[in-house]
Amino acid sequence: MKPKAFTLIELLVVIAIIALLMSVVVPSLRKAKESANLIICANNLNQTVKGVLAYAADNQSVLPPHPAERINGTFSVANYLNYHQGVAGWAKNEGTYYYLGSYLPLVDTFMCPLGRTRDYAELQYQYENYKDSGEGTNCSYNLYWGGYSMPMLDGRHFTGPKGRGDTKAGAQLLLSDSIYNWPGVAEDWWLSHQPRRGSGLFKEYNRDPMYGNYCASFWIYVPAPGSIPSTGRLPTEMEELRMNAGYTDGSVRRYTGQETMMSSDGYFYIPQTWR
Repeated sequence: MKPKAFTLIELLVVIAIIALLMSVVVPSLRKAKESANLIICANNLNQTVKGVLAYAADNQSVLPPHPAERINGTFSVANYLNYHQGVAGWAKNEGTYYYLGSYLPLVDTFMCPLGRTRDYAELQYQYENYKDSGEGTNCSYNLYWGGYSMPMLDGRHFTGPKGRGDTKAGAQLLLSDSIYNWPGVAEDWWLSHQPRRGSGLFKEYNRDPMYGNYCASFWIYVPAPGSIPSTGRLPTEMEELRMNAGYTDGSVRRYTGQETMMSSDGYFYIPQTWR
């Protein structure tokens, strides 16, 4: 007897059921993948904290200098592994690799898997050869050790830890996922994590078009006009981001975009918890 074939209606019903299941399963898988990457991100911060503290243990409890401070003290960039900008004499301190290369040999540690970095080989070269690369090298995290300093919108002044006991009275925040804005120069927001929703434009370039700095470790995002509050808060689609921060006590803590605060120049958003 010839087997009975599926009717068109039966096939459509099956397809509809599969589509319904996919609409339920795919977002769950995406969320699970994001959560897994957030854990990897936290592990990166944990390894970095251990490396920085190991350096301090070998250097009379003093943390490394900040790697992106200009020699005249007027400018530094929290998410740089080194400062070069094409002019070697602008850098006050050596690059991160000079201080931490024996503790943190791979640049991957400084790259959040929720970012968009792919070319680790070039970044590794820049990390190791910071004097020869000819450009500042970005990572996915804001680095605060070595006394990184910036005034905050609420009137306080943030200064990162230097070591030798000053962390008890001052900031214990060593590094965090990066949210960086460039007001007055470009409409770009450089984010370690891609916002999950909201309207806006994602730019695809590997280097800052003005200075040439390698910035492929970030989602470069331009929010829709009118979506940025005037109060210093992040756009709504960024407030829901879940991020990580590492502290001198060895802990890694989770925070959201709503739990950030802005520097008075509008450039950086850092965790409200400094200590």
